[in-house]
Amino acid sequence: MIRILFGLSALFVLISCSDESTRSANSDSQSSLETQIDRYLADHPGGDLMAGAAIAVQRGDEQLLAKGYGKANMTWNIDMPVDASFWIGSVTKQFTAVAILQLMERGQLSLDDDLTDYIEYDTQGKPVTIYQLLNHTSGLKSYTEYEAFWPMSRLAGPRDTLLRMMEPLGFDFEPGTAMIYNNSAYVMLGLIIEEVTGMTYADYLNEHIFAKAGLSNTYYCDNQEIHKREATGYTVGPDTQLVRAAYIDHVWPYAAGSLCSTLEDLITWNQAMHRDQKLLQPDTYQWLIKPAKLNDGTSLRYTMGLIRDTIGGHVVIHHGGGINGFVSDVRYFPEEDVTIVALINTTGPVRATALTDTISRMVLDMAPTKHAPFPGNLDRVAGTYEGPGRGRHLSVEAKAEDNTLLVRALPSTTWDTLSYRGHQTWEIDNQWFTFSPTQNRMNVHTTSGYFVLERR
Repeated sequence: MIRILFGLSALFVLISCSDESTRSANSDSQSSLETQIDRYLADHPGGDLMAGAAIAVQRGDEQLLAKGYGKANMTWNIDMPVDASFWIGSVTKQFTAVAILQLMERGQLSLDDDLTDYIEYDTQGKPVTIYQLLNHTSGLKSYTEYEAFWPMSRLAGPRDTLLRMMEPLGFDFEPGTAMIYNNSAYVMLGLIIEEVTGMTYADYLNEHIFAKAGLSNTYYCDNQEIHKREATGYTVGPDTQLVRAAYIDHVWPYAAGSLCSTLEDLITWNQAMHRDQKLLQPDTYQWLIKPAKLNDGTSLRYTMGLIRDTIGGHVVIHHGGGINGFVSDVRYFPEEDVTIVALINTTGPVRATALTDTISRMVLDMAPTKHAPFPGNLDRVAGTYEGPGRGRHLSVEAKAEDNTLLVRALPSTTWDTLSYRGHQTWEIDNQWFTFSPTQNRMNVHTTSGYFVLERR
């Protein structure tokens, strides 16, 4: 499959109900869901390389499932408790986005403000707005994509070290013309929050986000402070065995990925943010979940620290996270009021996003995607297309074969078959490839990127 982004103890809660038949139906439904998820994890080819996980499914106020799998700590052989705390990585970004929008509501900043109004940074004369930082369209380089960052990631230091490291590297593209996922942008947003409020990022979130949402077990991860029930992170070593994840100092992930949380708190967060709207005014909330647009009017699927998409006919608002030893995914289906959370304490073959996607199909009726044959000449779009990607140069080759369009991301030798979805656009694995033969261009549109590639 082409990858352009190139990326047991248990608690099972039954809801009390006065009607016995309803209770029985709910119990059967919950039991069936638990059995399906158990089987999925047991049959996963990489399941032996997952230390542990915590999974929850909530529909409205009814908890369909909350369960821990595997081990929270392998040294002490400790089973994963359902209330274990995990590093949630880039799920942090939605908290940062909400904080920025709260400051906008108070008139303390505007989304049209330039980042240099708050941060010392040489943008080479290019205007870069707070809005573009929020939706990854700034064109700035992302520090996590550069090898020079990783040796320093183990050491504490002033955060503006990151800015000084990235400043000379310039831009991947002109601001507002494409989208490449960018952790530097969210570090800058954290610094803006501190500059505007005079508070630390952690203190601001404690007072204005966690307290308002009713989160009692969400906090800024700390390398020294002890938190009860915090899971240990693992990864797959060179001998295909689980090893402890590499150390990273939390001065660096910061507003891009340094929060810790639990299943229960993330469900509470989703409901407080989306359903109950405790954190933002209704109009501001609509800004939060509105897909961003490029300068030319192209609509993205990324909003502000969140992705808004449609799968199987259902609107979903979601975001995943990955950080040393941990992967996560939190999704919310607003029309059904369904929240799905998957937290895994291993960076390995079991992906949190694949898990929540599978669970989504278990819980909701998914309409099949409709495809049609392409009515034109496929040879017109064949060729090799190149341009900036996430931390590397992309080269994607397309060819026509038996009235079918195939693609591969070079230097891979594996071809993948695309399905036509109309309007000069093909797809695979929720990645869209739109061709413009007259402009000799291919646009690759993913949930967290919009890459503009030119035909070579």
